Amino acid sequence: MSMKKVAALTVVKDESPYILDWINHYLYFGFHEIYVAINRTSDSTSIILNRFAENDHRIKIFHTDWLDMFPNKDGINPQIQIYSFCFLLEQARLNGVADHVLTVDADEFWFPENFKENISEYLSGFGHFDVLSIPWACQSGDDKPYMLPFENKNITVFQDSNVKSVINLSSLDKMSKFLLHIPDFEPGFVHLNANGNSAFRVDDKSQRIKTNVDGSNKSMILHRMLRSEQEYLSILLRQRPGSTFPLKDNRNGFNKNYKSTIAVNSDALSDYHDFLINGISECSTLIENSKREQIARNCRYEELKVDLIEENFDKFIKVLRGTSMLNKIVQKLVSSSSNVDVLRDAAIKLESIDLELSFKLMSKAKELRPKGPVISRKLTEYTEKLG
Repeated sequence: MSMKKVAALTVVKDESPYILDWINHYLYFGFHEIYVAINRTSDSTSIILNRFAENDHRIKIFHTDWLDMFPNKDGINPQIQIYSFCFLLEQARLNGVADHVLTVDADEFWFPENFKENISEYLSGFGHFDVLSIPWACQSGDDKPYMLPFENKNITVFQDSNVKSVINLSSLDKMSKFLLHIPDFEPGFVHLNANGNSAFRVDDKSQRIKTNVDGSNKSMILHRMLRSEQEYLSILLRQRPGSTFPLKDNRNGFNKNYKSTIAVNSDALSDYHDFLINGISECSTLIENSKREQIARNCRYEELKVDLIEENFDKFIKVLRGTSMLNKIVQKLVSSSSNVDVLRDAAIKLESIDLELSFKLMSKAKELRPKGPVISRKLTEYTEKLG
């Protein structure tokens, strides 16, 4: 049986500190081609990619800003990420080198259970499939900025896990709809999990499958959605492709919680990290500058308008919980908001997260509405609990 040839596909925006780690990771694990679509980018991602890929025919770079020529009422194409992946799928098919592709984001890193097999060796144990779905291993927050992949080995694998999928390019004619996690195919398609067994979705429409949570998956996708707190805050500022809200609102705050640890042989991990470090050497100055620029962008939080915070406080709580920035957002409300109802309701919403912040907000509400019964009762309650 001939070995399967696999390409890694990603769509990126402002990934200059990370994109070469991602590319070198997939080259290390034997992916035959790399396809990158760049859009809405304001940093040096394009410069770094062009320099790195100049003499490497395996790396294909495309710009898909042209997709924003089909905007919605807000002036953007909310499907730019989906359409960019579809464009890359067709490019990989037309190029004719790879017979399978893995579609992932730039914070997602496929790895085999033994951290030794390359992607072709891993897939050689399976027969024909149309799509093979691999579960996320969600990484906890990093202790310091810009750690290499797998320096932090603390992860959580969920029972009904989100996945990313390897797609058989010969099956594209049977694909009825491309989706970021599990594409839709015509009835009767062969859908495997990471162990080569039949995959079972949580429900008919779900982008998740039932997953082994005990670590017995022959491969997983390390999902580095948090990184360090400073990086997390900066990455939030990229926004979602289909949204005008200034932060990525599909995140649930920063934390360092985890349920298990990736077991990686120290020699294998050392070889891997050496490969990554050597791979970025010719672009190291550009990357270091990008890191400084990325962290500097966090000053944009200071520019957030009070009325935006008032109207979207639920979203700010959701994405900023566990970070020092939540305290600063609350302080902006306390110092600048005169909307008593917003202050009171914001305090109540924060009760289970940070009672001291609730106290600050409710105290300001008390100043503005001294005789409010709910405000007075809540403030007494907070005072007793805080001692």
